Amino acid sequence: MNDDLTLLREYAGGNSEAAFAALVSRHVNLVYSVALRQVRDPHLAEEITQAVFIILARKAASLGPKTILSGWLCRTARYASANALTIQRRRQRREQEAFMQSQLDQVQDDLSRRSEAEAETWTQIAPLLNGALEQLGQKDHDAVVLRFFEGRNFKEVGAALGASEDAAKMRVNRALEKLRTFFTKRGVSSTTAIIAGVISAHSVQAAPVALAKSVTAVAIVKGSIATASILTLVKGTIKLMTWTKLKLALGTSAAILLIGGAVTLAISQTSGGDKTTSLERIGIYDSRAVAVAFAGSPAFEQELRSLKADYQKANAAGDLETVAKLKAEGKALQIKLERQGFSTVPVDDILAHITNALPEIERSAGVTSIISKWNETELKKHPNAEEVDVTLKLIDALQPNERARKSAIEIQKQKPISLEQADKIKD
Repeated sequence: MNDDLTLLREYAGGNSEAAFAALVSRHVNLVYSVALRQVRDPHLAEEITQAVFIILARKAASLGPKTILSGWLCRTARYASANALTIQRRRQRREQEAFMQSQLDQVQDDLSRRSEAEAETWTQIAPLLNGALEQLGQKDHDAVVLRFFEGRNFKEVGAALGASEDAAKMRVNRALEKLRTFFTKRGVSSTTAIIAGVISAHSVQAAPVALAKSVTAVAIVKGSIATASILTLVKGTIKLMTWTKLKLALGTSAAILLIGGAVTLAISQTSGGDKTTSLERIGIYDSRAVAVAFAGSPAFEQELRSLKADYQKANAAGDLETVAKLKAEGKALQIKLERQGFSTVPVDDILAHITNALPEIERSAGVTSIISKWNETELKKHPNAEEVDVTLKLIDALQPNERARKSAIEIQKQKPISLEQADKIKD
């Protein structure tokens, strides 16, 4: 089995250039191919590859022990490619179209030596492949990358995913069927066997000979000597990765259960009068972090289970009016939670779930009231008060799962965005 994580730990712990160079050499073709397939521009694909490995260098210490590095790199390459295309469309739309056409011609020439059926299938699915992979769950995605991009056998795939050889085979086959369905809906008819064959044969192309060396040299110093265009790409991609992860944390439960309803309970976030003294201490919190934590909390899950039961009951009874109402409420809940998680919308309805815990939080923090850090109106009533951040205490009071807790902590590192921007963030 590979030693990707061992090499990653050697680099993260000891800044080992040799370890990082080995990782680049092992995975540069994979990253370059994902980028090239998406942007159809060899030069831009090289820049994306540089950006991906700079991001890896910066995030090396934070990747968990269960990370499938090839899968992580594949996803990051797609994020970087999407970001690069956005930048490129703004400044050179006509040039991009020319690159895309020339690259398509090159692909056609390369495939001319293959069977006509296989060549036609790859030409059809190549522009769709990255989008199809994006629709797979993480384990299905990583299984496909390990099996067809890296050429691993089912035993090795299973070992990487913590499953048996038979389970890995079943997962790969299910993922292939999902890919086939995705392609069929977009007018590409084929079999899972042919899809597996063409992905294995064409999904990873050789990167330019000098790219691995230049990637290592730039990434090893965290991109400090990279060009301005690559650094812009790195910054935008990291931001996109963060927003996507937080979007998933907020929307997963509501999306799975389809319906929901707003809880209208409310509490006061402040206590005491408007007057204050220089000795007063007030607790402040990031409302976005509270919303993200709530999305992974037992209280939210219980609320949704109850609403789902109402939906199923109405649906079974043929009560179409109630079904439509519950669907609308569910959509409204999801939108509200996303706005609370990304912008500065109040979270009084969420704090209502931990009303009993608030007095103890105030006592332990030594504060007289708890106010959102974005609530300027209330904060102005306490101009001389010492502010104590109680965000983490509120997060823990909600008892979120580990994934939601980490996302809640991470969102605090980002600046809030407007409601308009929050509504535009795509799943």
